[in-house]
Amino acid sequence: MFAHQELGAGNNAQLLVAYSSADGRPAPVDSEIVVRAERGEIIGEGRARSAGVWIFDYRAPEVAGPDSVRISTRNAGEATAQLRIVAGTAARVALGPTTTPYRPASKVKVAVELRDQYGNAPSAREVSALIGDKPASLKPVGKGWELSGVVPKRLPVDGLMVTITSGDFSHSELLPVEAGEPSHVQVDTRVHGRRAILRVTAKDQFGNPTSSRGLKLEASGASIVPDSTGTELRAVVLADTTTRSSRVKVAFAGQQLHAQRLEFEPPESAILLGGWASAGYGTNLGDLEYPRLGVGASLRRGVGRFDVALYTGVEASRASGSQSLSLLGQEQMVERVVSWVGVPLLLRVRIPISARIGAHVSGGIAVWHAKSEVIPDFQSPDVYTETLMSLRAGLGLDAKVGPGWITIGGDYDDGRLNRGGVRGRLGGASLIAGYQWSLADLGSL
Repeated sequence: MFAHQELGAGNNAQLLVAYSSADGRPAPVDSEIVVRAERGEIIGEGRARSAGVWIFDYRAPEVAGPDSVRISTRNAGEATAQLRIVAGTAARVALGPTTTPYRPASKVKVAVELRDQYGNAPSAREVSALIGDKPASLKPVGKGWELSGVVPKRLPVDGLMVTITSGDFSHSELLPVEAGEPSHVQVDTRVHGRRAILRVTAKDQFGNPTSSRGLKLEASGASIVPDSTGTELRAVVLADTTTRSSRVKVAFAGQQLHAQRLEFEPPESAILLGGWASAGYGTNLGDLEYPRLGVGASLRRGVGRFDVALYTGVEASRASGSQSLSLLGQEQMVERVVSWVGVPLLLRVRIPISARIGAHVSGGIAVWHAKSEVIPDFQSPDVYTETLMSLRAGLGLDAKVGPGWITIGGDYDDGRLNRGGVRGRLGGASLIAGYQWSLADLGSL
């Protein structure tokens, strides 16, 4: 007889064979005994443990199933015993194939095969499963199992794992899943002049990011150039020659998911009414220094890659100072005050440097109405008024900030006072900073 009647596949064991003579006495230790296994392997020679008891080293076959062991002796003939070779503990898991990936909230049914290290189906029935972090059911089917469960509505970012546990063995594997069809989109829009960049992110009905493949973009009065696809669709919207605004639609399978209107910068042919305000500080390149303020309006139109604008408005300045003069042989302090209001009429050409920065040059005239006063000590002031015209030239830089442009630059005037107690150059060089913006689109020309 044997000490072991059931063994795990591929395991080693010792077979104890008891042999007695016909009178029931233990066989002597020098008796000849031969042991053979039908599927397993007898390793080496048997050895006597004591009178009537022999030990044989045995290795079970790797495939589960019965194994026959034959014991042969010289005097007692042969005897046969059966060993039951069973599968070992689970060591491998295989999930059955799926025709298509599972969608959120869909039901899962997939075959599961458990195998030991030699490919045998374990007999253990204590098996559990998880889909993500939720329990799933397992039903024995043939030599395997059928796993049933539900895919969560929100898919994990790192993928959905299926975990099979049997005893101390645990195995995790990615379940093939994909988000549903686009149900809504998020659109990030950035308009730069006459073009806009769209970034469209699609999500399914449960909020999972999904493929943007199949999304259709339409834009009225503009052309669309797709940039890339994936979970994010990027596209460039280019306004047509005369387009001022465009309605952009995003649709999937004939259903509109998003619509918005894009406002572009006016076309090159547009006549734009604008406003401007400036402040600065000037000098007549002599002994007069003065602040300068101005406000006004402009008409602007594109010409090729340049902007040409006509500027006008109202400017005001005031300069004052004291000077010692000899009057009737006496030294007296005389205060001089000059104030003037002017109307400039300038032609300005803007040259773009980048999308937000440009340079400009300007030229034209300014008509001034000036009042000069000479105020001696203890006397009534002498007041003179004069209207004069000055030529003006300027240059500067501008940068797009908010709805308009910040400008900084300088100009030069050649106006001169010819009457009164203060004479000579009134104009000169000025450093000017300001802001200009668009008020209205007056149509195209």
